[in-house]
Amino acid sequence: MDHLPSTGNADADFLLMMIPHHQSAIDMAKVELEQGEDPETREMAEKIISAQQDEITGMKAMLDRLGFEAPE
Repeated sequence: MDHLPSTGNADADFLLMMIPHHQSAIDMAKVELEQGEDPETREMAEKIISAQQDEITGMKAMLDRLGFEAPE
């Protein structure tokens, strides 16, 4: 995430770095659902996907409120 250029706004920079961080957690959880077999671990992966997607949605709304474009 060091590759992201600073906007000069600490709040926006935080959100812009957290979105890919959360997306990475979603990506890892999807691999678990595709390949994992342990029911408890799969359940955790499902919860992670749901929670992280909700947080990404909220962070994108905050960026919009701050006047910054959210990544796709």
